[in-house]
Amino acid sequence: MAMNKEHASILNIVKDSIGFTFRNILTFLKYWSLPFIASVIFYALTVGLASKLPGGMAQSILESFLFIVNAGASIVAASFWVPKWVQFHSTKKASPLFTYGPENKNYLKKMLFFTAGAFAFLIAISTLIALLNATSSVLKTIISVAAILGFFYLCYRFCFVMPAAALGDKMTFMDSWHKSKKGSWKFLALILLLTFLINLPVILIGIFLTFLGQMHNGGLMSAFMFIGGLIVLATNIVFFGAFSIAWTSFYKRIK
Repeated sequence: MAMNKEHASILNIVKDSIGFTFRNILTFLKYWSLPFIASVIFYALTVGLASKLPGGMAQSILESFLFIVNAGASIVAASFWVPKWVQFHSTKKASPLFTYGPENKNYLKKMLFFTAGAFAFLIAISTLIALLNATSSVLKTIISVAAILGFFYLCYRFCFVMPAAALGDKMTFMDSWHKSKKGSWKFLALILLLTFLINLPVILIGIFLTFLGQMHNGGLMSAFMFIGGLIVLATNIVFFGAFSIAWTSFYKRIK
């Protein structure tokens, strides 16, 4: 659906992203499933490797290393499917499944830089909070909240290099900073509304399961827990696709 960059509302972006993902769910699964399965298998293998080591400092170091490696593997997996998926939304033309073109490589590079910066900021926050252990709890809480808000704000200001890379546009981190001066609250509203609508079936099932638990109907509750698990899986899959489209659509508004 064609969208006016200046006047497209948050509601229209949410409606388009969810609707497009549902209408093209098979195409999305074609792009998303293989990289996701590969990253899950890689994660399972690394966890199995870590579990065989004796405890102590060596295991802690290895677990930290494997966490970084798995984060990198997830980014590589995303670089396979995200550019293909958002380009399909923009052009309505499907890309070959096993190609890895310039957009994929650029998306990977920007995502790695973005993630490295985010990790560095989180480490700095954690170090600062650790140094404040001797101070009052009120001061520590204020600084912690301010640091967390600052982290999310910086992520918002710099994050648009990824959808730009996925679409083949040239955008630096400073370009993203300048173009995202306005709209932070709109972007937050977009994410919250999208998350709420996609997870609404999960919320309703949770309320119903609570009601069944109060009625002590164990058999019926077990059946609905199984169904609920499948719905949670489905909603999370849809969220991956819809969020990518919404993120890219918001980028088109500010670029």
